[in-house]
Amino acid sequence: MRISIKILSITLVAIISALTAEAFTVRGRIVDNTLKDPVPGAIVTIASPDSTVIARGTSDGKGTFTVNVDSVTEQLIITVDATSYSRLSLSLSGAGSDIDLGSVAMSPSTIGLAEVTVSAKAVNRLTDRTILIPSAEEIKRAPGMMGLLNSLSFKSLELKVNSLTNTITINGQSAKILINGVQRRIEDLTALIPENIARVEYCSYPDVRYGACWVNIITVPVDKGGSVMAYLNPALTAKRTSQQVAASYRHGANEVSINYSGGFRDSDKEYSHKEEEYIGGGNVTRLYYHGLPSTTIDRYNSLRIDYTRQPSDKRIFIASLLLDQHSQNQDEDTEVQEISSSYTERTSRDFKSLAPTLDLYYRENTSANGVMELNVTTSLSRGDYYRDIVNTTGYSDLNKINNTAWFIGGEALYSHRYSSVSTRYGIQYRFTNSDRKTTINNGNPIADDASSHVFYGYASIGGRLLDIGYSFAAGLRYNRVTSSMLRPSFTMSLNRYFGNDFSAGYQLQWQPSSPGLSRYSNVFTPVNELLYRTGNPDLKSTTTTSNRLSIQYGHGKFYASGEVFYNYVKRPIMNVYSYVDDPSSEIAGKFLMRPENCHNNRRMGMSLSMSVNNLLNHLSLAVWGGWGKYSTRGEGFRYDKCTWNADAQASFYWDTWTVNANFTLIPGYQLSTNNLNERSRFSSVDVSYRYRQWTFSASISQIFSKHGIRQRNWVLSSVHPEYSDYYLKNFANLVSIGVRYSLNFGKRLRKGNRSTSSYGIDSGVNITY
Repeated sequence: MRISIKILSITLVAIISALTAEAFTVRGRIVDNTLKDPVPGAIVTIASPDSTVIARGTSDGKGTFTVNVDSVTEQLIITVDATSYSRLSLSLSGAGSDIDLGSVAMSPSTIGLAEVTVSAKAVNRLTDRTILIPSAEEIKRAPGMMGLLNSLSFKSLELKVNSLTNTITINGQSAKILINGVQRRIEDLTALIPENIARVEYCSYPDVRYGACWVNIITVPVDKGGSVMAYLNPALTAKRTSQQVAASYRHGANEVSINYSGGFRDSDKEYSHKEEEYIGGGNVTRLYYHGLPSTTIDRYNSLRIDYTRQPSDKRIFIASLLLDQHSQNQDEDTEVQEISSSYTERTSRDFKSLAPTLDLYYRENTSANGVMELNVTTSLSRGDYYRDIVNTTGYSDLNKINNTAWFIGGEALYSHRYSSVSTRYGIQYRFTNSDRKTTINNGNPIADDASSHVFYGYASIGGRLLDIGYSFAAGLRYNRVTSSMLRPSFTMSLNRYFGNDFSAGYQLQWQPSSPGLSRYSNVFTPVNELLYRTGNPDLKSTTTTSNRLSIQYGHGKFYASGEVFYNYVKRPIMNVYSYVDDPSSEIAGKFLMRPENCHNNRRMGMSLSMSVNNLLNHLSLAVWGGWGKYSTRGEGFRYDKCTWNADAQASFYWDTWTVNANFTLIPGYQLSTNNLNERSRFSSVDVSYRYRQWTFSASISQIFSKHGIRQRNWVLSSVHPEYSDYYLKNFANLVSIGVRYSLNFGKRLRKGNRSTSSYGIDSGVNITY
């Protein structure tokens, strides 16, 4: 009887325990097993023995994580994934109460530069990059990837997003787009779903590998399942629309994805005003162009198909096919006034191009700490370009360019990490051939071929010495077009964290760059009745030396960033104007524009930005401001310009509603050799609402602006000074709406890592005249 009562009691306790089982949490802290530094952004997945995902979480800036588990199984499988670390798996039995794993150490596997954390916040500043970890609230309300990046920019003020132009800049420079280390384009970034993002990384200075700043989106790993996304963004007050459809599916070792994007614009209120002088031959000719309503019809389409095969964590192969199509038709009408006469003139420009690209990538982990990457890219571009000038005086000029350009390039990269130092060694090769045929006024086609060979080898080392994180990189570039050029490059980055709130960094860069193929052309092409243009086969490469000292502060809801910088450009290329008085020349009595290397460009300045985040849990504010001084020196001339600039941004959010506003307060100027440009003013207010898989948005851009988008430019020259003022009135008070649908389906586990692909081809054609 006592045995029966005992058995009954045990049975009742077991039943009651099972019926009253509550959710429990699994917590811990992810650290590097060598450096003992926290690993932010690690993905913690909790699954049952049959691989059914029960819960998932992400480690914060301190490496800590807490995952709530609602269902109870006899055994739990816990996996931890982090970029540049070997995957970690744990098996736990008898789960049901809160579990504290303590410190979970991960072993580094492959790495590009030293990931030495010098901060422990939502903004983590490393030696070679900055890591941003979006919060669950930011992901929940984000209307898309650009919206998510815009939210993160309040915490990291170097990063700025422009939703109207669909661009991302870092410290004012255009950023290369990477997704899981793979070089992509902005259309691939906007196809991502915010819920699939683990973290965002960016490099605030041009690194030795890419020669530019970059932003890298790290997604949640995938093993089975996929996603779909569709977006439509028409304007209500102008003939403009953009659309995108993307889908991906992965099963086992294979994944297929497709991404289409396109757009259309039909503008009929474009105006181009211009004042110019031609000084030479003992005469001064002044022309005034009064812009009349002009039209532009622009169409573009892009299709991308990717196939990925990853049979194991040690190997991955990616094949990508990209097809770009672009066409544009433009009629520019102006009324031209001279001293004693006036006439109307129409300039028509038409072009169409088609460019397919194939990219192949392979990666293999050669050891626990080493990785080898191989990449080959080839692209073909075909384009037809027409420009026709007709005015009422009887003058006409028709230029045609038929162009075929072919590019092939590759890169081999090996990375290895030692105890506290990481290294990488890479070599790149690029060959570009441009076959141009120029026809002027129905004459015989003029063959104008050009080709270039570029070899580039580089190496880098990074780690930490005492409290200072460091990264050093050096490269050697060989470029041959009309002559051979051998130039070294060097990059250094230092970073130190002071206490819990301050960090400081210093970057030094010495980077060569080469002119585009069109700059070497010998063909004389008429720009108008008085001016011709040509290239220069004797151009030399330019070298840029950049110094930047920055300080960041973050405490609670307040963030601030400041920097001072000095840039020096040796042998910058500028357009030099001259009067042709040689009677034997085919353009005698005309003016000629020709690119030449001048002495140097200098730029120095400072900037300060501040933000307050999540005020009353519903409001974020940010302001940016800066001062700069530009200087250009050449033979017999010097140009200087001082300028201020300022911007402001505000974001209000409630649940899944978001209202975001951006305003340019002071546009500022930029002096590049003898070209002075005023930065375009930008203003917008966006409202978005998320309901499950749907996002609805509305925006108004260029608010209270009669000019819409405006661009002003000055050419500084003693022979041909020029002022131009272009504006697009169709975009004044532009009202747009957007509808987005996004859906994830299937289990989401592990996915691929990085690639070295590089898209874009130098067609060797310049049609900006």
